[in-house]
Amino acid sequence: MKHFLLLLIYLLTLVNLASAQDLTRSRQTSYFTFIYKISHTEARMFYKNSALPPQEKLFRALVDSFPHDSTYRRELPLGHYLFAFTQGNQLQYELETVDI
Repeated sequence: MKHFLLLLIYLLTLVNLASAQDLTRSRQTSYFTFIYKISHTEARMFYKNSALPPQEKLFRALVDSFPHDSTYRRELPLGHYLFAFTQGNQLQYELETVDI
């Protein structure tokens, strides 16, 4: 009986190890890129302080989102937009301006 329990524990451990997720090969970015509209004043402040991370208040006006591994194909109205996604544990962002 003792050998049977040891064998059972061993087999259950193997099954658990075989089903574990390999995080080194898992997705490292968010599934979506989010687009936020920001004002002209906020865009100016963003350009002046580009070395600093964007303030949380810039992420209040969500316009749209799209799968991160694709290209955004819709046309945005004139204005300033913050495109944001995560990579690992870091926020990645890019400011884009739509003008004439």
